Amino acid sequence: MKKTLLIVLLIFTSTCTFSQTISETDKRFYFFKIWNFTKYYHPDLASGKINADTLFFRNLDIIDGIKDRKNYNAFIASFLSELSTSKTPKIVKDDSKKILSQNLDQEWFKSDKLFTAANRKKLTFIFKNRYIGTKHHYIPELRYTPEIPNEIAYKFPDTVNLPYPMRMLTLAKLQGISDYLFPHKYLTDKNLDSVIKQNIPLFKECNSRIEYEKLLLKVTSSFNDTHSYKFVNQLKNRKQVLHNGFFPPFNYTVFENEIVVTDIIIPERCEQGDIKSGDIITAINNQPIHQIIDSLSTLLSASNRNAMIHRLSNYPNNLVWPADSKNFSLTIRRGTLSSTKDIAFIAAGDYDNAKKIVAYLNKDDEPIENKLSILEGGIAYFKINKTEKFIKDVPDEQIDKAMDSLLNIAVQQKGIIFDMRGYPDWGGFIPYYILKKFGKTPFQFADYYEVNKQQIGTFILNDDIDTYHKKEVVGENTPYTGKVVIIVNSETLSMSEFFTMLLQNLFPQSITIGEQSAGADGDEKVLNLPGNYEFHFTGNAIFYRDGTNAQRKGVKINKPVMITPEDISSRKDRLLDNAVQLIHN
Repeated sequence: MKKTLLIVLLIFTSTCTFSQTISETDKRFYFFKIWNFTKYYHPDLASGKINADTLFFRNLDIIDGIKDRKNYNAFIASFLSELSTSKTPKIVKDDSKKILSQNLDQEWFKSDKLFTAANRKKLTFIFKNRYIGTKHHYIPELRYTPEIPNEIAYKFPDTVNLPYPMRMLTLAKLQGISDYLFPHKYLTDKNLDSVIKQNIPLFKECNSRIEYEKLLLKVTSSFNDTHSYKFVNQLKNRKQVLHNGFFPPFNYTVFENEIVVTDIIIPERCEQGDIKSGDIITAINNQPIHQIIDSLSTLLSASNRNAMIHRLSNYPNNLVWPADSKNFSLTIRRGTLSSTKDIAFIAAGDYDNAKKIVAYLNKDDEPIENKLSILEGGIAYFKINKTEKFIKDVPDEQIDKAMDSLLNIAVQQKGIIFDMRGYPDWGGFIPYYILKKFGKTPFQFADYYEVNKQQIGTFILNDDIDTYHKKEVVGENTPYTGKVVIIVNSETLSMSEFFTMLLQNLFPQSITIGEQSAGADGDEKVLNLPGNYEFHFTGNAIFYRDGTNAQRKGVKINKPVMITPEDISSRKDRLLDNAVQLIHN
């Protein structure tokens, strides 16, 4: 009798549970989850037989009309029944390879009380019989290909608000990236699932293109990835979103929680406002600089604060001057005295001053000589973004000889400085010629994890030596007993960070100095989003051989060296000076 009552009670409880209402947010959130699950795992979608976007649009209206869990589960059952149920070949697990699996989470359907046992069983069946082909419809075939394939841009006029289904598709695609293609989801400050959930009602009620772009900025910033910083350049209504339509008549550098005036661009305007080179701005229109940076950090993605601050110093981006009027009130510190200065910035339509700004930004740099830079005291100096000059105008068949001669000169010097502050202008300099001269091949200096096509959402170690350098490189293992110093800062990004790790391994005696790097090592991926936007993110994971993570942290630094406002004002290169001193001491 007791057993019968217990069974009845369980049935009653279960019936009540699945008759309960489901929230507007949950029903969409879990639809996103199931849609992405089938998109990346089910053979029908992963092979391209069924278009994932079409499936999304066809079912979104149905989801919107559901009010309780019982009907929600009926929908899920119907949704999954449209897909084939054939078994795939048995998946053979390769235990010899390291797997990065921190992001993998299937508890959302395995244990969540939202789903019936039958639906959980169906989802488990899909996972066990998932697509394992090498040519996935929504994943690049080659590990280094940036574009995510078969993702439509869905173009709309720049001022037109996207229709509701498109806004939901945008959010669903970003969740799919975080769950399956972004290896560093586990490192973000905010839980990305929570971010998606919180934004579902906001995206639903979004009533303008400007609001849509603001929401997109906030979601993409939650990835905490310096590669994703580029999204700000995708804005169609930038001035309305960021209120940055007025340019200062001076150049500047953001330093910690202040702004240092570096160059006077329009002297008469700066004279009127009593602004001088070397002035330190502590507040804009009575808002402290640290508050402005904190506010921008909710809109702009960066792996660390140092990377954020450096990018805010970019004059053309004009991001640290939010205002709706050209008249600015700046709190200035000059020496030990602070005061408030009123100054008019350059507005749209002020063509004469705009021309002066353009001329300033386009002024020619010092001519670049195509020979090796030898600093005083016998130090070979290589700047990572100025190495292509070595082979400029050199016939292809003579490049090897020219580089060998150049590096023979470097070997004779007391020290070598590799300045990694910038992006490589020539991908062959370090992983081919420097490695060939000083290395012993094969040479694996890092652990590179790429998408594991046997189980999307995890990442597998690629130990193919061609991932780290071209197989044809034959290291000469030339001994070098001099000192080696590597300089890094937040300009050291992605490939520059990867090459820094190579140099650190190649020269064990080297000392790395400087500031925290950009913390976005790994091949950059690009996803099209509705509205003709591109979302950039780090698509592969790079670790040091000892397991140390490079994402967000940046490269290892032996001697941190921080610049000062005085260095900025005087244009003193403290990092280079320190590198030279380390070699001479």
